Amino acid sequence: MRVQDGALALREAGHEVYTPGLPGIGERTHLTSPQVDLTTHVRTHSCLAPGTH
Repeated sequence: MRVQDGALALREAGHEVYTPGLPGIGERTHLTSPQVDLTTHVRTHSCLAPGTH
């Protein structure tokens, strides 16, 4: 199952779904640099976790 298919199925079931990109990957490849690592990805997306806004 592709991410898009899973997201669509969840949305159709009434769930709120986010499919964020990662810096340096996919449509965000222009952000690639030696400084981009797992910590970068966690910090970039930690704001999406419930209770962190």
